Amino acid sequence: MFAAELSLGLLVGQRGRAEAFGRLLPTQRVAVDHGAEADFLGIGGGARGCYQPLTGDVGVLSCLGFEFSRITASGQEITRTERAGVTWMGPVVTAVGLWHLADDVALAAAAEVAAPLVRHKFEVTGLGVVHELPLATGRLGIGVEITMP
Repeated sequence: MFAAELSLGLLVGQRGRAEAFGRLLPTQRVAVDHGAEADFLGIGGGARGCYQPLTGDVGVLSCLGFEFSRITASGQEITRTERAGVTWMGPVVTAVGLWHLADDVALAAAAEVAAPLVRHKFEVTGLGVVHELPLATGRLGIGVEITMP
């Protein structure tokens, strides 16, 4: 699945930062159990604190955060459409590599692991549970970081 994220950060000292972020998971159709399909849509955000142990032309950030999201699903390829929505929330651990192209611009590559506090299930009448949120989710991201003076 593909998502978009926008984050705003505040530098704290030479190596720290605090960030607030918003994330959009556009509607995507996914095959779920029992031969059914579901359209998933997610929107949410959160906050994270980061420490930058490696600075220079190549930098590394390690971050701990917490995320809240609203995930909605609509069943497809079944006798009737059913809709459900859940609130996803949990801790997020992120590692970011930065390659500075200029003083204020860097390419960023991120790896993230998120774990929901509650593993919600999506059910379809007559089929039962067709999808359950995983224990943890891995995410990869690429982007551009722009620093404002």
